[in-house]
Amino acid sequence: MLRYVEAGLSDLEVPQEISLCIYLSGCIYRCEHCHYQDLQAPDGGNLLAENFEPLFLAYQAYMTCLCFLGEGSACDQHELLHYVEYAHAKNVKSCLYTGKEQLEDWMHNFDYVKIGKYLPQRGPLWSETTNQRMYVRHHEIWFPLKPAMFR
Repeated sequence: MLRYVEAGLSDLEVPQEISLCIYLSGCIYRCEHCHYQDLQAPDGGNLLAENFEPLFLAYQAYMTCLCFLGEGSACDQHELLHYVEYAHAKNVKSCLYTGKEQLEDWMHNFDYVKIGKYLPQRGPLWSETTNQRMYVRHHEIWFPLKPAMFR
């Protein structure tokens, strides 16, 4: 079951969206110079299932996107997709930040996906030299967003 460490609004993670960002614990990527090392604890935070709907409803009037930073384990994908369906039913877009190196079939339900772990020598998502990529899905096709969109 998915656990989260923190949740709150941000206009930084997804261009032109105001996102309810939910920081999931149990990150397996262990990025060098991780800015949020608490996310690496496998049992950190609270169960998302117990708090998702109250969190969503508290922020619904202010957000345009639901953004998960982290994905849990492979056995958590079904739960994650359940939350994405819930958001879409409320006309809210969805985003996943993952350290995976490529898009996978199960990510198709998201409107945005950021892939790639943080490599300090390559820079953050808005850097022209970054290894990370953000994609937006439009009519079942993924399009890359340019780093300049994050400035």
